[in-house]
Amino acid sequence: MDRDVIAGLPVAVYSGLAQLKGGRIFVRDLRFLNRCIERLTGFTPEEIESNPRWWEENVHEEDRNRAFFRCEDLREGVGVRTFRFRRKEGGYLLIKDTAGNLDCGEEEEFEVLGVWEVLEEEGECREVFEAIDRAPAVGILIYRDRIVYANRAAADILGYSPEELLSLRPEDVVAEEFKERVRETVARRLEGEQFENLYKELPVVTGEGVRKIISLFSRTVRWKGEPAGFVIFLDVTKRKRYERFFRVLRDVNQLIISAVDERELLNRICELLVREAGFRMVWVGVPDPETHYVVPLNICGYGRDYVSRIRISTDASVPEGRGPTGTALREGRIVINPDTRTNPAVEPWREEMLRRGFLSSCAIPLRRDNRTVAILNIYSGVPHMFTEEELELLEEIQRDLSFALERIEKEKFMKMTNAAIEKGHEWVLITDEEGTILYANHVVEEISGYRREELVGKNPRIFKSGYHSREFYRGLWQTLRAGKTFHALFVNRKKNGEVFYLDQTIVPIPVGREGVRFVGLGKDVTSEKFLREELARLKYLDVVTGLPNREGFLAGVELALQKDRDLSHVLFIIDVVDFTGINQVYGTTVGDRVLREIGTILKEALFKRDIVGRIGGDEFGVLARGVAEKEISSLTGKLLNVLSGAFEVEGRTIRLSVNVGASLYPKDAGGATELIEKAFLALAFAKREGENTCRFFSEEINSMVRGYFRMRDELEEALREDRFLFYFQPFYYADTRSVAGLEALIRLKDKSGRILTPREFIFTLERTGLIRDVEDRMLEKLREFILRHRRRVTVSFNVSPKSFRDERFVEKIREVSKGIGRFLVLEITERLLVENQDYAKNFLEEVRAAGVKVAIDDFGTGYSSLAYLESLPADILKIDMQFVHKIAENPKSLAIVETIIELARRLGMKTTAEGVETEEQLRILNELGINYVQGFLLARPMPEEEISLLLI
Repeated sequence: MDRDVIAGLPVAVYSGLAQLKGGRIFVRDLRFLNRCIERLTGFTPEEIESNPRWWEENVHEEDRNRAFFRCEDLREGVGVRTFRFRRKEGGYLLIKDTAGNLDCGEEEEFEVLGVWEVLEEEGECREVFEAIDRAPAVGILIYRDRIVYANRAAADILGYSPEELLSLRPEDVVAEEFKERVRETVARRLEGEQFENLYKELPVVTGEGVRKIISLFSRTVRWKGEPAGFVIFLDVTKRKRYERFFRVLRDVNQLIISAVDERELLNRICELLVREAGFRMVWVGVPDPETHYVVPLNICGYGRDYVSRIRISTDASVPEGRGPTGTALREGRIVINPDTRTNPAVEPWREEMLRRGFLSSCAIPLRRDNRTVAILNIYSGVPHMFTEEELELLEEIQRDLSFALERIEKEKFMKMTNAAIEKGHEWVLITDEEGTILYANHVVEEISGYRREELVGKNPRIFKSGYHSREFYRGLWQTLRAGKTFHALFVNRKKNGEVFYLDQTIVPIPVGREGVRFVGLGKDVTSEKFLREELARLKYLDVVTGLPNREGFLAGVELALQKDRDLSHVLFIIDVVDFTGINQVYGTTVGDRVLREIGTILKEALFKRDIVGRIGGDEFGVLARGVAEKEISSLTGKLLNVLSGAFEVEGRTIRLSVNVGASLYPKDAGGATELIEKAFLALAFAKREGENTCRFFSEEINSMVRGYFRMRDELEEALREDRFLFYFQPFYYADTRSVAGLEALIRLKDKSGRILTPREFIFTLERTGLIRDVEDRMLEKLREFILRHRRRVTVSFNVSPKSFRDERFVEKIREVSKGIGRFLVLEITERLLVENQDYAKNFLEEVRAAGVKVAIDDFGTGYSSLAYLESLPADILKIDMQFVHKIAENPKSLAIVETIIELARRLGMKTTAEGVETEEQLRILNELGINYVQGFLLARPMPEEEISLLLI
């Protein structure tokens, strides 16, 4: 091109070298061919040519990496790129760079010819977009089928980078429940429909998985010539959170106004925070001074089993004591867990919290009398739910609840005080500072003979007998008006004229603006009967423990034997081994504390309804009333276990040993004195055998007790040596007699190899507390049995009453049932279900949620109401064998069985008949429509080796 022509062009013409990199063409070494570049940028061509980095130094840094030509465009003839370029004197131009006549071959470097022109209007638009892009707090999106533009605020609010947002569809960022509605809106806009939308609250889910609330306005616009959606929005999550907190605060205050019971208030607060505030779970814990753990008082919401699965200590020296709850308890301040996933303070509980979706939490200490008495723990499914900004609101809730606890405690104290005054044995009379009677309790009525209505408004001179002089009363009033207490023996007169002697103390109490109240507290000492009775009582009382002494115990035992002659009783004499040594080492004060601890355990923990006494320096007596012989062994075991252990006394751990002697009424003696003598004789033999032993006067009972302890030791050893095993009894389809499943029956192999049935060991197993350990191990064996056989068959197993009442047992069921739950059936007796139907329903629902079926065993025995079946989740009814055995000859048994089968069918349950022993029974049951049958007619229980052949 002619240079003169180039010089006159209104655009800057250049030549340069181009490089091809990854499908993009970058231009360098620019050499401008006319001086228009100087007019545009202020740089002369000479300045440009002398600085090889001129373009890189002056192009806007944000445009540097995207100011390139696309090779495919250039192949079509022309390449265009736009970028912001700095003028020499400052400020930026929007440059349109157009290049042509390029050969995009395989050469790495080639020459390019192009022109620069300034885009003023587009530059203004770009400046507007820059302002929008940098606008804080206000999110702006433009979308077609995907998001095509997002400003920085939008990226910040939604938790994505701008690049990540440009890969998403509009519905990808909203909560699940709004996705379909957003899809419909997008489709309408892209078809060109013109309309506007206003959402005051739209839930979105950020890139970090956090749920937020936005308020947005949207409308249809055109983007690059095509219909598109334009969205402008604000993050209102914090405002909504504040609104919710204020609403909860208002509701909390309403509850506080009407609260009269502390436990009820805390429970309703927990329910309110879950129901109205939407928190995932809330519980209140209190410190246990004995265990130094926080124990739950109230629990509401999802995942309530979490509290039973964890331990929170009050001790800061262990990790379990350094979490939010322990810290809040010790320091009396609110502690926030912002994010469970990253907060190191919740490491001991992180797995359990994340399993239940507890992504953030806070612990609020509740205080009373300047000390923390409870912790309100709140869990949210959203991370960073509790921040320092909400701390003031949380502190307001803390203050309100602490105030409520203070008020309830004061009201409770006032009620107790009023009750004590009203029901006490002391004379209580209250007057104003002029002596006008304001209150008189019932004792005043009883002693004086005046009714309360006759006294209120009168002066105490109504009791005047004439015995006291004017000087007496003058001294009384001078003392009281000086603010001092007055005490004297008053000689007064009753309404009927009789004289009574009142040992009275009058106390002046200031009551603010109302002046002073005089409270008279007195005792009628007219009769000495009370003193004689008190002396008689002390004659039979041990002053250290508060229990009956030897004489009192003997008298109490004699009285009990006369009252309950037809019952059997056990008398224990308990001797603390080397108690003298405890007094010598720790002192008599600690020794007395130990004696009181023993007395408390005996009276309040073991023998609440029985007679307990301290009958010697280190000896205690107990008469356990109405004890059957079969209960003696377990009662003796419990007594030795509790007393032969460690006692915490004044910060010291003291270990005790005891010996016990025992005798039986009426087997060993018919009177109290003889019964005690024979128990002491048995105690002498126990001492010869060593510490922590018990001997009975009766050799027969001794043998039974020794057998109990021997069996307990054998069971512990059998558990360690894994000698518990299963026998399996098949049950069959009634119509085809093919195997439908197996019932797993526990057995015990003794050291000689003999197989014991539950009848020989289950009583001891349940009473020693080993039953849970054995059941846990047997459930693991049951899982191994099912997985070991290629032919999978349904296996049922029985649950003991102890495990049924233990909430942790369900967790064991979940663990064992993973992958095999559909082959398991849990059998539970009807009696256990009816004891506590609400608990049973929750228990069985959790079992069935693990995929395990439920069978009700011994159905139809002992209960007339079948209403519980409607609500309890069960799959199978097992008809008790006592009905099956009589089905052929007893029409009533036949009718019961037929009714149970029809009832089960209507309730959608299967039925199993137990104890089938004859072909006639099987025929009748089949005709009645029974599903399964089980009994000796078909198969007896057999070991796994035999049952394995049956499953081939």
